[in-house]
Amino acid sequence: MAVQMQFDAFKGDPAVGWNKFLSSRSELLRDSAPSGEMLKRLHRIMTGHCKFEVTPEVASRELYTLDRPAGDPVSRGISQEAARMQSEGYDATSIYVTLADVFLESCMGNTTIEIDISNMSKLRSYGSRKIRNRPAEHVMASTFQAFGGNTQDVKNAAGNPRAQFLVLFHITTGLPELYASWCSVSDALLGRATTLDEALRAEAVFQSSRAILHPFLDGNTRAYTAHLAYTLARFGVFVEKFDQAFLEKYHRLASDSQKQVMRAGGSTCIVGDHALLMGLVDDVRRPYMAKTRAALQGVINNTGAQAGILAHTANQHFWVAKQWLIETGLVKPTAEEQEAIKAVGILNGLWTRRPELLATAYAQSSGVITASGLQQLGFSSSDVDLFFRQHALNERLLLVTEETEACLGQEGRLTADAKGKIAAFFSEARDIPGVRERLDELIAEQSH
Repeated sequence: MAVQMQFDAFKGDPAVGWNKFLSSRSELLRDSAPSGEMLKRLHRIMTGHCKFEVTPEVASRELYTLDRPAGDPVSRGISQEAARMQSEGYDATSIYVTLADVFLESCMGNTTIEIDISNMSKLRSYGSRKIRNRPAEHVMASTFQAFGGNTQDVKNAAGNPRAQFLVLFHITTGLPELYASWCSVSDALLGRATTLDEALRAEAVFQSSRAILHPFLDGNTRAYTAHLAYTLARFGVFVEKFDQAFLEKYHRLASDSQKQVMRAGGSTCIVGDHALLMGLVDDVRRPYMAKTRAALQGVINNTGAQAGILAHTANQHFWVAKQWLIETGLVKPTAEEQEAIKAVGILNGLWTRRPELLATAYAQSSGVITASGLQQLGFSSSDVDLFFRQHALNERLLLVTEETEACLGQEGRLTADAKGKIAAFFSEARDIPGVRERLDELIAEQSH
């Protein structure tokens, strides 16, 4: 049986790293290092006290097998055997169990490796390798993000199918080049920034790379949080502590844009146990990585299906950060910004106070939402009807909120189009039982 590719949790109190950053901030401000290098320094400061462990088995398996050169005979042989097994009806798990150790042992026959599993201040990697008759190469470590579901329990309590894991793999081949390109775009914007707003927009472009590049094995959020504080300090805003709710909202934007980029680039999440084949079958991994590289380059260059994605998510980052700075009293708002905050506050308040029926029904149905399924779970016909009306309304609310925040991020004011969408949404919302009262409460709160 193949060794499972898992490592211990990242351990270490975030407060320790943050205090080290605060004590180092004055010294950091005297440095003019570009964003890419500064982030690596901040990663060391924020995670130097943390324990990060990965077994030699995991590291060596990736160094031997992952992203071997095109045309490699060992990879080609495994891909052919996997294709044969698939044609004979074997599932992905059976293929992995049968071939994973065979692949590793075959690679060990013509490859030597040098393991380096330190995590701090360098792009994610487990070391380097030398394949016979080829030059030595640095191998980037594989990481992924899973969304929902459970591959072991594929039915819910009512016996209905549950969604399996959706797995999105981060880029490995080409990561250093993409990281350098993204940092270069951010640094060009920061170099031209003369005001806090301009700096926040440049920082937003940089922050958008956190989830989609995932440059470090772990501790990415801590490092990027410190970089935001560093940029703010460069423009005279000294943050002693970030609010956790703000950080969750701010960093979630990068994760959302990650999925948007992958969809726009034609690279989709791998479903369920088929994710096992990504580290095994070259015919699966190589096209996926090629699509991912092209999508990320499109984001950086603002071309193709990715045109506008970076600007959109950067605007959202900008406005969320600016709103928090205003609410905490670190920055004084203009009159137009006060009007904008009031509108977004009503939208976000309604979103967070949506009726509990929505969350309950969604959780109990495990993401498989049908009228008959809800009725089987014990919901009445009237509840089911109300649920679907609220669900549709919540979907519209999310879109209206995103569009409004993007619009605010551009000029700090509400356009006529945004005001029209908000008015139309509120008009429909008042027809939903229970929502009218919540909406009135929110508007009253914002008026004080």
